[in-house]
Amino acid sequence: DSPEWEVDPRVAPAVGERRIRKSACDAFHETGLDELPREADVRHVVIAGATTEQCIDTTCRRAVTLGYDVTLIGDGHSTFDSVELSADAVIGHHHRVLDGFGAHVSGRPCEVRVVTAKAVVFSGQLENSE
Repeated sequence: DSPEWEVDPRVAPAVGERRIRKSACDAFHETGLDELPREADVRHVVIAGATTEQCIDTTCRRAVTLGYDVTLIGDGHSTFDSVELSADAVIGHHHRVLDGFGAHVSGRPCEVRVVTAKAVVFSGQLENSE
């Protein structure tokens, strides 16, 4: 509830939309997030946010192991430069590592696909990525 964690009005939930607060880098950990898509029979989630090497990486991997296909919006997540690597290098590395990451869950293959925001169409279809 601090000013640093306020949601930007351009992406804020509409009135009546549910907000889920998390306290770990895994958005599914102890949040109830897994129940929402399951209740609606959703098997594909779209992920964006911060921080690439922590929250984004962990949530993508967890989503796959829970049985979701994942679209990671490649130009929709960020991080900071570190002593060892620039933010661009960290993001590029995670795109290479996560794109195609997958698992078989209950006999069904699930995987991460990295695409640009422009390629995401929320009607359930993906256009060709650039």
